[in-house]
Amino acid sequence: EFLRGEDLRHAIKNGHIGDLKSKIKIALQIARALEYVHSQKIIHRDIKPENVHINSAGVVKLMDFGIAKTEGLAMTRAGYVLGTPYYMAPEQLTPGAPLTERTDLFALGLILYELSVGQHPFKRTLRGAEPPRPSALVPHIDARLEKIILRSLAHNPAERPASAAEIARTLPD
Repeated sequence: EFLRGEDLRHAIKNGHIGDLKSKIKIALQIARALEYVHSQKIIHRDIKPENVHINSAGVVKLMDFGIAKTEGLAMTRAGYVLGTPYYMAPEQLTPGAPLTERTDLFALGLILYELSVGQHPFKRTLRGAEPPRPSALVPHIDARLEKIILRSLAHNPAERPASAAEIARTLPD
């Protein structure tokens, strides 16, 4: 499919994502796309702003399934790590650790953080440390949004939301 528009990284950089309501609309579309992908037993493994395309009508497309993994298929040899380190969940950095839907939800949490705060949560914090609370950087942030962001960024996958659908339901209107 030929797509017109730009990826989320450029949309953020160029100031084309609009107000908080527009940002939530983008996040909701990403969550729904992941909900569908996960229903097909696929883990994307490389969710990042460059793999989210937005057309001029504001429609989001999830792109680049080059390293996606289907349930039960071992595509990565032992000792190899695939993905974009800046957007990888902690378990992706641990060789042999199981990857689940929650792996993609960590990356979605990073995107939600960037959309809400305007910067990557680990820009000034070492990975593995707790990210700065969004409300410390944007005092007027919606409490529900902050809560779902922080849950999505939990180091332990079991502490993250159970599904992209849960994130979609939790996002503020």
